[in-house]
Amino acid sequence: MRKLVLCGITLALFACGAFARSPRLPHDQEWLRQLVGEWDAKFNVYMQPGQPPTEAPGTDTVRTLGEYWVISESTTSMMGVSFSGILSLGYDPQKKHFAGTWVDSMGGYLWVYTGTLNDAGDTLTLNTQGPSMQDPDMTAHYQEVIRITGDDTRTFTSSVRMEDGSWTKILTIEYRRKASRQPGEDRAQTGQHLAEPQQAEKPMYVHYLEIVTPTVDKTCEVLAKATGVTFGKPIAELGNARIAKLKNGGQIGVRAPMHQAEDPVVRPYLLVEDIRTAIAAAEAAGAQVAVPPMEIPGHGTIAIYFLDGIQHGFWQR
Repeated sequence: MRKLVLCGITLALFACGAFARSPRLPHDQEWLRQLVGEWDAKFNVYMQPGQPPTEAPGTDTVRTLGEYWVISESTTSMMGVSFSGILSLGYDPQKKHFAGTWVDSMGGYLWVYTGTLNDAGDTLTLNTQGPSMQDPDMTAHYQEVIRITGDDTRTFTSSVRMEDGSWTKILTIEYRRKASRQPGEDRAQTGQHLAEPQQAEKPMYVHYLEIVTPTVDKTCEVLAKATGVTFGKPIAELGNARIAKLKNGGQIGVRAPMHQAEDPVVRPYLLVEDIRTAIAAAEAAGAQVAVPPMEIPGHGTIAIYFLDGIQHGFWQR
């Protein structure tokens, strides 16, 4: 069990140790200079399938090494065992990919990584091979996905490929850039600090309530009579939904299923300021992203995710 945890820590702290601010930087060594900083970490280790993860706080410090590299030094403690590791990460302009290595205080294996950024520049996928968690004498494939979720936040997911070709999540981490501490503030409060809101709570609004039903006109008639709202003609950009605007600025949309496999559903879309941050938070909590952030011309950007069998949506104007 401890071997599984420590392997997860190795993979997690390595990959998360080197990311920072902007998803819009160029894909070259200059991008690496934005990875410098000090971070607080809150990560979850999945020790057994179907069981709640084990949580632990950690820290990470990233510095530059010349023009081509950054060096990350990570520390944490879990199950009474202190852990530290060092990541080197650079960009190879000849091979057009990122390269890296990882060593840590708990093992003698040198991990070697290659990685690429997505077109948006907000997600780095790293691939490596190393000792299998089931059998140390065997080799397994690992994949780390790091996503920039805000100016001072990022998330990380580590997965191992199983014998049947499927990927199993072994670790997720939330990173937040360290704020300036007041004199006398205890660093031991790090885990609690990450869990608390950083500013006053904002009101939550349902911007769009989507109703998918084969009886569109009948549903609109019932809602109109019951609430006094007025539904307009179908809007093609919204799946031919008939829209009723509400006094609080929200909308109700009623449309038919777009294909035979689409089941009737009532799906609320919460209004958010940063939809990528919101969907990343949902995914980190175990949600399955059904529709990643997608722009609807003239209406904003939407995203859909499933959590515990229930469908949810986010909407950014």
